[in-house]
Amino acid sequence: MGNPVLEPEILALDKTLRALGVNLTKEFKDLNLPKERPKIVPPPTTFQKMVDELGLHPLLQPDCGKLFKDGHINESVRKALEKYEVYVQGKSGLQTIGTHLMATAFSETAPAIKIADSSSQRGKGLQEGFKFLSMGAMGYWRNFCTHGDEEQMAHHHAIAMLATVSHLLHIVDEPHS
Repeated sequence: MGNPVLEPEILALDKTLRALGVNLTKEFKDLNLPKERPKIVPPPTTFQKMVDELGLHPLLQPDCGKLFKDGHINESVRKALEKYEVYVQGKSGLQTIGTHLMATAFSETAPAIKIADSSSQRGKGLQEGFKFLSMGAMGYWRNFCTHGDEEQMAHHHAIAMLATVSHLLHIVDEPHS
């Protein structure tokens, strides 16, 4: 569960037990306990169930859900954003990447992928907002998750990100005039 008894902890217990006349040193050493906590830890079962119940976009399944449940939290979000990027490239016919791709694909003046009718002020605002959401997801979340030296993010943050990417994919899939 990611919280094993560590060797230094058992050695401290062994010292206390030996002071009380109980010697389990050999048995404790035979356990070969880890010296530090693992970095990749599966989330609690409740969070694993949440990911199952989110109804993630089919493009994100099973990969992103499995990565999350196996404890590869950052990688699950990175993979979701990678899939989103490739999907937008395919739908738009554009070959750029990242924020530039999203800015061009969802432009409010000449969108390669229409999210709303940009002829109205409301539609233009929706198109622009979707563009900025997509650009932000690429610029912030993907960059955060791409660098392997980052600590694992909190499970609830990753679930929110996976749900958002799933939502963006569902919106791209909807027919827009």
